Amino acid sequence: MDSLSNDLKELNAEKLVIEGGDNREMIRTIKHVLKKFEDEEYEAQASEIYDYLCEQFSVDEEDEKRS
Repeated sequence: MDSLSNDLKELNAEKLVIEGGDNREMIRTIKHVLKKFEDEEYEAQASEIYDYLCEQFSVDEEDEKRS
C-alpha cells in the first residue's frame, strides 16, 4: 500500500505539457469556453477547478494583451 500511495503521489505531482503548434487552436478554444462560463456561479470544488483551469490557461492574460 505504501508503494502504491507513493506512486500515486508522484503521478499527481506531474505536470502535463502540451507541445506543438497543432494544439494552439485547442488551447484558444478552451480559453473561449472558460471565458463563456465566467459569469456562472460555482461552489466548493467546482469553483476551485474553474479557477485552476483559468489560471493554467491564462484566461485573464488574454484580456491584458488586448488592452
